[in-house]
Amino acid sequence: MAALIGVVSCYNEEISLRRCLLSLRGHVDTLVVVDGAYCAFPHEKPYSTDQTLAIAAEFADKVIPACRAWPDEIAKRNQYLIGKPGDYYLMLDADEEFIGRPPRLIDDDYEIELRRTDHVSPYPVYRLFKHRERIKYEGTHHALWVDGELLNKRPIKTLEGCHIKHYIGERDEKRKREKGIYYERLQLAEMSVRKHYGL
Repeated sequence: MAALIGVVSCYNEEISLRRCLLSLRGHVDTLVVVDGAYCAFPHEKPYSTDQTLAIAAEFADKVIPACRAWPDEIAKRNQYLIGKPGDYYLMLDADEEFIGRPPRLIDDDYEIELRRTDHVSPYPVYRLFKHRERIKYEGTHHALWVDGELLNKRPIKTLEGCHIKHYIGERDEKRKREKGIYYERLQLAEMSVRKHYGL
């Protein structure tokens, strides 16, 4: 029987992770959390040192810890692609909340409207997608591929009746600085792929 798998990647996200996971509970059959820093992210330990792991253990069905820093965000996200053909994934970032209810019958990949708390206009993001054999993130941390096909560039419907709320600015100043450094490095690392494929 096909399952809907909620997936979240996190690192020291105690401020927002509980809200994120609670928003998925009751809507998904399995909830998977992958913890840990990336090599390019400023960190002292490769694993979360706040209450993130305790919160994940309380709400998730499966927690994938980090023994060492992940090579990059792509490698980390590939860890939660644990489904089998026919299953679906609903992906959130740790500082996001799922609002609404997914349909009982899912038969395609979907974009979901993203609304930010800094009042930027809503826009669709590719977050509800079917598991395929050999599915993987590659090139950028949002680019999903199967056998050389970039799934994000296929015609995709927008899921009605729900949205994702992205909470901006909740982290402390140290964390904001760390994220700023990381995003600069991430943009440089992914720039050529994004430009080539129009991502």
